[in-house]
Amino acid sequence: MDNNGETSEVKSGFNIPVLFLTFNRLDTTKQVFEVIRKASPRKLYLASDGHRETRDDEKEKVQAVREYILKSIDWNCEVKTLFREVNLGCGKAVSSAINWFFENEEMGIILEDDCLPSLSFFPYCKELLEKYKDNESVYHITGYNPLTETKTEFSYYFARVQHCWGWASWRRAWEKYSFYITDLDQFVKERKINKIFTRTIDKDYWIDIFRKMEQNKIDTWDYQWTYAIFNNNGICINPAKNLVTNIGFGADATNTVVVDSISTFTNQQRYEIGMIKHPKEIKINNYLLKRISKVAFGINWGQLIKKIKREIRIGIRKTIKNVLPFFIVESYNRKYKSHHPVTMNDLIQSFQEKSELLADNRFSCKYEDLFPCLNEKSTNTPFEPHYLYHPAWAARILAKTKPKQHIDIGSSLQFVAYISAFITIKAYDYRPAEINLSNLKTRFADIIKLPFTDNSIESLSSMHVVEHIGLERYGDPFDPKGDLKAINELQRVLKPGGNLFFVVPVGGDMRIEYNAHRIYTYESIIAYFSSCKLTSYALVTDSKQYLENADSKITAMQKYGCGCFWFTKR
Repeated sequence: MDNNGETSEVKSGFNIPVLFLTFNRLDTTKQVFEVIRKASPRKLYLASDGHRETRDDEKEKVQAVREYILKSIDWNCEVKTLFREVNLGCGKAVSSAINWFFENEEMGIILEDDCLPSLSFFPYCKELLEKYKDNESVYHITGYNPLTETKTEFSYYFARVQHCWGWASWRRAWEKYSFYITDLDQFVKERKINKIFTRTIDKDYWIDIFRKMEQNKIDTWDYQWTYAIFNNNGICINPAKNLVTNIGFGADATNTVVVDSISTFTNQQRYEIGMIKHPKEIKINNYLLKRISKVAFGINWGQLIKKIKREIRIGIRKTIKNVLPFFIVESYNRKYKSHHPVTMNDLIQSFQEKSELLADNRFSCKYEDLFPCLNEKSTNTPFEPHYLYHPAWAARILAKTKPKQHIDIGSSLQFVAYISAFITIKAYDYRPAEINLSNLKTRFADIIKLPFTDNSIESLSSMHVVEHIGLERYGDPFDPKGDLKAINELQRVLKPGGNLFFVVPVGGDMRIEYNAHRIYTYESIIAYFSSCKLTSYALVTDSKQYLENADSKITAMQKYGCGCFWFTKR
């Protein structure tokens, strides 16, 4: 191997297949691909997930990445592609691509578009793949060392937890993988975790992760791989010195968004590896295992204390679940004592009398499933006036104006869903929802930087949105002037003669109820929308009255009213 980490095989063509997983990030893809190009694998598998419908420009970005790679392959190699048209998400897209890879190959290397390897990562993987291909206890070879550098006389060490920032494996190992964790109870019952870890905090951490995966609470693929390795008492190989740097941390990342707790993993130093010195025996390095648990996963005694507190909270919840129905009944008795109160004995007696009749061959009816609904015996159905009246106000106007297409920025999902029944609508949000309805498309947008040209939108709405901007409530950055920037953007994109339906809280004074929302005066909103004229104004009062053509003076009498402004751009 020369000083640049190149072997004669790398120079002439590398005979271990490589799977390269990409998505929408051309900048990181170029860097990783340049190292792959230098390695020149004879077989190159390319997998790319489809674009998300909620991201306006993502289709073009995904296509640009695919085209760049295909045009840049300038060495003799066999290329296979799995370019999806539909977005599967970072869980199923990656796992199905690896399935496809190992359906075609006995062993190979997997790199994602943000995992930048050293050039010697490739011969390192090759040598270990060939050395341990018949040892069925070894499951995973990684080029990533979360500790960056470890003091050991050998080139690598044996560990328990896989790291997938640049790795390699065999078909015989991946065959144990399942995207869905379905046998966790058996795993726990057989205490298989005890073969992996000796510390309770490590065991609890991973069982908790696997429970979340079992319940589909996390969209990923790699925790299932960790589970498969644990479930089969598998062994992983880590390099003594880090060979792969994750360059994907950032705001546009799918998983690796930079926060303080993981910022130490950005741009880790990576090394080249020379001649590989193999350990004399396969033995887990428990000292390094504990260090990795702390550094890479944050597992420490503080976690154990949190676990104890969590168990206490669970115990309290169970107790509350058993006694809460009776507290609810007593509260109901005090509130509605003049209206035939239901006593504790009444509830128990009613349950005992009716549970057997209800528990027929269709349903069970058990005490632990009690769900008392005792305060709903009202003369009138209660409702939240702001969120009932303001969508109804806008819908009635849209039914009259009948635009060919309506654009909404951040309003309630119920509003855009219902409106789509009779108007084609595109709904933009900082946190776009995945909704499958005809005439409705959901997209990502930041209201202070809208993706539209000036004077381009004929029909526009943003209702109960602007009052939140810049207060960090929904993950948007802190910005004291965020609401004004949003208002200016709405005016910028609105077409002359176009309609804007704008709703915010209004009252007699300007105030912020941090970090929920701002409350405006009627006069301030009129002043902010200087390029528009007011077509009509409706108000929901503190007393829940809906005034369709409201007198602006009434607004000053409110503490938290709902102001509905129909503006037309001059």
